[in-house]
Amino acid sequence: MAKEIIIPMFAGIGNALLAVPLVRQVRQRCPECRMTVLAGSGPIAEVFARLSEVEDVMACTNGTAGLIRAGIALRLRRCEIFLIPAPSRRWQYLLMAACVNARRTIMHAYTERPSCIRRLLGFESIAARPGLHDVHQNLLLLERLDPAGAAPCAEPPVFPLRQSDHAAAQALLQQAGAGALDSRPIIVHAGSGATALAAAKRWPPAHCNRLLRALAQLTDRRIIVIEGPDEPGLADEVLRVEPVTGVVVMRLRGNLGTSAALLQRSALYIGSDSGLAHLAAAVGTPPVTLFGPADPDRMCPFGYRHLVVQARTGTCRACTGYPWQTRYPKITCDHDYACMRDITVDDILEKAIPVLREADARG
Repeated sequence: MAKEIIIPMFAGIGNALLAVPLVRQVRQRCPECRMTVLAGSGPIAEVFARLSEVEDVMACTNGTAGLIRAGIALRLRRCEIFLIPAPSRRWQYLLMAACVNARRTIMHAYTERPSCIRRLLGFESIAARPGLHDVHQNLLLLERLDPAGAAPCAEPPVFPLRQSDHAAAQALLQQAGAGALDSRPIIVHAGSGATALAAAKRWPPAHCNRLLRALAQLTDRRIIVIEGPDEPGLADEVLRVEPVTGVVVMRLRGNLGTSAALLQRSALYIGSDSGLAHLAAAVGTPPVTLFGPADPDRMCPFGYRHLVVQARTGTCRACTGYPWQTRYPKITCDHDYACMRDITVDDILEKAIPVLREADARG
């Protein structure tokens, strides 16, 4: 019987995409294994269901009870390895590891002294390195999984597209009146999900409106403002500040593949630190990404650190403290999110215009 490797992922779409290189290289090192990904949401499950390296994806979306049921089901399969990608300090990972009871549980250590639970259960750890991008951080786990193996290769995340994704994206464009574009559009994402952390990453709507007006004056490309399923009304809030001629609003409510195909058709993505920024990068569209409370050195779309935008004022930034100082993402801002508010339209255009010029040169 082939040994089974379980990889849990509960953190979000961006974190899931940053774990893709790890998953693919686990397959290279263990070609005969059976690999199962335990996903904390439907979109996370979709990231891994598209990978040929993964045999099974279990979507676990019913809270703590669902985690326990999934853990018990996996325990009966007597798994060989429970491999936890970064960032791995959430309590859900410890709960699942205890339920699954794999022969080996491998994860990062963010403090010098492991917790009592980790010592009691005999988990194997490798020290996480501050300042290291999560793609590289995840690949460190291979040193513990297979110490005799070759050095890992920091390949970029991928999100394979299907023909049905392209058809759905085209239908969405036609529905929005943008089905026959002469050039690749610019995608602007008005914000990210409905959590406190996501709200802290949002650029103010008035700022976003000024960006749309500046882009409309600088380029003939169609500008599309996208809104995810967790952001109802946010695009309308941006456009209520002042009407912007020619801007199309698209409300993404389908699967992740439709969003990815739409992003691949675009010349440029501009938006906050969110799963869509990582998705754009995974399909080859340059993402100009606004960073405030999160650390871009660790979490920016892989390969696009040069397109990160941060406030020049330096009031504060990267204040989440997770996973080094806290066990769960949280915001402790005393400055009314100045790290996002102080990002200017000019800061973004400084990154965006060279990308658009390159796209124009390619034709």
